[in-house]
Amino acid sequence: MKSVPFRAVLLILLAIVAIGSVTTTSNNSSSTESRVVDGPCSENGTTLVIEYGPLEQESIVRCVQDFSGTGWELFAAAELSVKGTADYPNSFVCRIQDLPSAEVEPCDGTPNIQTGSWIYFVANADDEPRNWQRSPVGASSRTPKCGDSEAWIFSKDANASPLTMPSRNECR
Repeated sequence: MKSVPFRAVLLILLAIVAIGSVTTTSNNSSSTESRVVDGPCSENGTTLVIEYGPLEQESIVRCVQDFSGTGWELFAAAELSVKGTADYPNSFVCRIQDLPSAEVEPCDGTPNIQTGSWIYFVANADDEPRNWQRSPVGASSRTPKCGDSEAWIFSKDANASPLTMPSRNECR
């Protein structure tokens, strides 16, 4: 059996690492190519709505144009901060734009509706009539497409729904 020189193995490993970093870089570049606009999308975008309900903050509506990624990644693309829970740091939303405060919700476990919780709604571009529906999956499992709208409302009412209507926009 012929042995492979150490140098050849090292070069192969370096090549694999280099290919992996190029792949990672190209996957992240789609997010950086997105453009954020205040207000709902009118073309080529995904609209993100944040309604604070009892937290008494002004609602946020942003259009992320040419977005590619998950609903969780949409927060960063829209230049908004999001924090998950200790149990689900990248999938269960506990705090958006630092609200609710840590005094109200420490984010150690899954928030409950009695103290208030973020509720996730979606409106798909292809649906008629265009209405909000509770998302059947979490934000890290959903991949919104151009023309879709996503909404997060903070509420103590399990039956609450967004006040802002889903946007309609043309996608090329």
